[in-house]
Amino acid sequence: ALEECCDEYYSGWNKALCMNSKGSGMWFVEYITGKCRTDCEEGNGVTCGGLANPMSGDLFVDPKDCCESKLYWRNSDFCEADSIEVDCYCGTGKYYRGATSCVKDCDASCATGGDETCGGIVETADMELYDSASACCTEHFDWIANELCAARSDRLSIDKFWPDQLNGKCVRDNETQAEDLSVSIYDTAEACCTAHIGWESLSKCIADTDGVTAQGTGHYYVDWNKKKCVKDCEGVGCGGIAKPWNIVYESAGTCCDQLSGVKSEDCL
Repeated sequence: ALEECCDEYYSGWNKALCMNSKGSGMWFVEYITGKCRTDCEEGNGVTCGGLANPMSGDLFVDPKDCCESKLYWRNSDFCEADSIEVDCYCGTGKYYRGATSCVKDCDASCATGGDETCGGIVETADMELYDSASACCTEHFDWIANELCAARSDRLSIDKFWPDQLNGKCVRDNETQAEDLSVSIYDTAEACCTAHIGWESLSKCIADTDGVTAQGTGHYYVDWNKKKCVKDCEGVGCGGIAKPWNIVYESAGTCCDQLSGVKSEDCL
């Protein structure tokens, strides 16, 4: 009997081949095309690759198992989609390392209006995929603040502050995105100013960050270039906002006492 013969000489998965002269409907590797094919006569379906060799012992229940076992250098999800002839494989939506941040394993053409987070379809298994942008950033961009890296991976800004040392202030990332992703980020302007804008008073740095005029204390400090005491404020009758190294005095008299040899009437 056929079944007895198949049991004797083609056991295991190969029995399906032996019992079905028109193919088992299972999957085998076709190295020349780099994909897995269905064991069925060509022309009987888009995935049919012809009848498999019953001696091969390499039949699989589904194409992904075939891909993972025989085409292990290919990304298994892409290989599966390629094997079943999917017209538009859109990727896994997971993240992988891009040039400056992480990007998504997806095809922008699959999304209405495009998807700027797509970095293209991953076809090979040597590109590691991550479930989240944060996990990808931790592994590949550890010199970038994780929250900033994850946001840029999704083409977003964050409600945090970064130091603009050239202009002596801090900047909200969701108003002006940091171009240098190695910058430190802070929850508040005060923390950012304190850490990075040390040559300006805290009040001026915060005011410049908020886009308003710094008020100052209204007290007095010595302007050693003029050898006078000036008011810590902006505008008419003011000497400008005191620098961090200026000692501020509550009264003009106490300030003038610091200028030995200068008459009180010439102090202000």
